[in-house]
Amino acid sequence: MKDDINKLWKKYVNALENHDYERSLNLMDEMLNVEGLSSKEISELYAEKGKLLRKMGKNEEALKAYDKALELNPNYILAYLYKGILLIHLGRLEEAERVFLKLHELNPSDLVCKYIIAYVLKRLGKYSEAQKIFDDVVERHPQAFIAWLMKGKLLHREGKLKKALECFEKALEINPKDYELLYHKGEILLKLGKYCEALECFKVLHEKNDRDISSLMHIIEILVLLGRISEAREYVEKALKLNPDDPMIYFFYGIILNKLGRYEEAIKYFDKALELNPNFPDAWQGKAVALEKLGKIEDALECYNRALDIYE
Repeated sequence: MKDDINKLWKKYVNALENHDYERSLNLMDEMLNVEGLSSKEISELYAEKGKLLRKMGKNEEALKAYDKALELNPNYILAYLYKGILLIHLGRLEEAERVFLKLHELNPSDLVCKYIIAYVLKRLGKYSEAQKIFDDVVERHPQAFIAWLMKGKLLHREGKLKKALECFEKALEINPKDYELLYHKGEILLKLGKYCEALECFKVLHEKNDRDISSLMHIIEILVLLGRISEAREYVEKALKLNPDDPMIYFFYGIILNKLGRYEEAIKYFDKALELNPNFPDAWQGKAVALEKLGKIEDALECYNRALDIYE
């Protein structure tokens, strides 16, 4: 019996490596028909069959295979995991939630399982329940980087910016080289009006990757807010070299020129922004300001009205 299984398994693995899934499936069925296998061994084969069926795009059959594996071995952690992940892939989140809660009962100390449950709850819109999971994780595991990160993202989404910032700062203490996290921190500081601290975050990111246009745009925005116009202009010119088709960059250049009193030049940049995106209300408004300063009131009113139409 064991020799038969071993031979069939080698053939099965070889067929898998050659992407011959139909032959693999036939070999799997042969293995399942070998006499003398224990319930545990049959359960493991059904779980493997489920993985194969998923590769073949036969998702409903894969779920049935996982169910058979769990019927034979109700404590089979990997079968629950495979089934739960497939249900998430299929968008059947309520079912996935039940599967992972059962998995959590079997293995309550598994952080990955907790993270997946929280992810499913978040997808279901059960944000407070997801938050409770992360609260529990960070209380039990203060160095759990992912939990601090995800807790911060949830709080950020709820508009609880100061609490979110605390979570991101805690996560950065654990992993100070996580640049995505530093970006989130910069965004929150910007929203809180802590412009100098936000600027520091985005400048670190820009130094790390000087082609990161998102950080560059935030630097420009903050410098304009701080009134550091000459410095902002230098960064705008860098941004234009990186992405000459981004209307936001031309918009910021127009804003800078407005602040310098160079309204004719500013209009050219607002026009370029509007050429790239005619439904850009801020660019219409910026152009209106420049026209008003030049005494072209009717033209300015027309631009203001275009902006209002888009906002509505």
